[in-house]
Amino acid sequence: MSTPQTLEAGPGTDRPRGRGRYALRWRGLRLVTSLELRQRLRSKRWYVALAVWTLVMMGIGALGLGPTLYSAQWEDVGPIAAMVFSLQMILVLFAMLLVVPALSAGSINGDRTAGTLATLQASLLSPAEIVLGKLLAGFLTGLAFLVLALPSLVPIALLGSIGIL
Repeated sequence: MSTPQTLEAGPGTDRPRGRGRYALRWRGLRLVTSLELRQRLRSKRWYVALAVWTLVMMGIGALGLGPTLYSAQWEDVGPIAAMVFSLQMILVLFAMLLVVPALSAGSINGDRTAGTLATLQASLLSPAEIVLGKLLAGFLTGLAFLVLALPSLVPIALLGSIGIL
């Protein structure tokens, strides 16, 4: 009886040919990423974190520009808006720099504690697909934080005459 996958020759090698430790398939990467994102969307902490992030970004914009718009002349608003925009962008990029690795590491640790990491490792997924899938899910989470920061960043960018690039 023949199998659809040929096995490597040699004792103790039961992996299909071409499926090493660093093998990467789009299907495996997409599977791990989608599972990870679905698990995050089920959590209420995810929605709380996004709501708090949005409120913090709106608050920074309001605290930075509110008094300026109230008391300054219109010519003075541009440089202050540019400074507030720079501060908000630094905060967004710093948060992404912290969020992506922390969520990926927390996800792997959470899977290990829950006992689901062993199931993933025993599947046909390579370790590279598991790690990169979780990292991609963390990156997409960081992009969600960036998208939620846009309502507070765009008006400040317009007031500061900041170009797209």
